Amino acid sequence: MLISLAVLLALCAVLLTTDTPIGNAIRALLIDAPAKANWRTTSLKIIVRLIVTAALVAFVIYAPEWVMLFGFGDLMMYLDVGVILLLISVADHGRSFFTRVVRISGNIARSLVARWNRRRGRTRVSHLRKPKSPPSNDDEAGYRWVFA
Repeated sequence: MLISLAVLLALCAVLLTTDTPIGNAIRALLIDAPAKANWRTTSLKIIVRLIVTAALVAFVIYAPEWVMLFGFGDLMMYLDVGVILLLISVADHGRSFFTRVVRISGNIARSLVARWNRRRGRTRVSHLRKPKSPPSNDDEAGYRWVFA
């Protein structure tokens, strides 16, 4: 920004001081030297220079956004690494804590179940049993097969 302002002020000085030695020196530096360098340029070189100039101007205009984008990218990477390290630490320290919690809750549950079972007594559950097979003697009246 400051460089473009300095070049603009130098060009204004050339316009205002055309007959002075300082004006002639600035004119030779800013106008005559680039004109001699560009005397034999082709149209392709001019197009390439315009594209490069437009890209540089766009970069200068959007440079703060690019810097911010790269900065947020680094910040997000550092944040991700920090969260991962925090989760690893919690998992490492939490494993012993959770094993204690599971052991204590298991002990509490066992004592509650034992107390509950002592209070109500044992419930009898009827089991299905195989029926007795009929005796091999067909003379008994209890086990007669009927065929229709």
